[in-house]
Amino acid sequence: MAGNAPEPVHEPFFEPEVVWVCPEEGRRMFDEVAREWAGMSGDEFIRRYEAGEYADMVESEDNRYVVELVLMIPFARQKG
Repeated sequence: MAGNAPEPVHEPFFEPEVVWVCPEEGRRMFDEVAREWAGMSGDEFIRRYEAGEYADMVESEDNRYVVELVLMIPFARQKG
């Protein structure tokens, strides 16, 4: 029966475009996204994150924005 198994479908590899931003643009971008997704400024999100407010959060579709914003924090911390 294994000989009759369908061939696996291989999706083409997708590599997103890299966009370079200066420190000011990165901070502005982080702040805009934090306001849109979390309803607070980027600085407020970072303050809450560093205070541990999201430490016990269970990841779900409803709060996926928290994980994505945490990954974007380096944009907010760039020196320029």
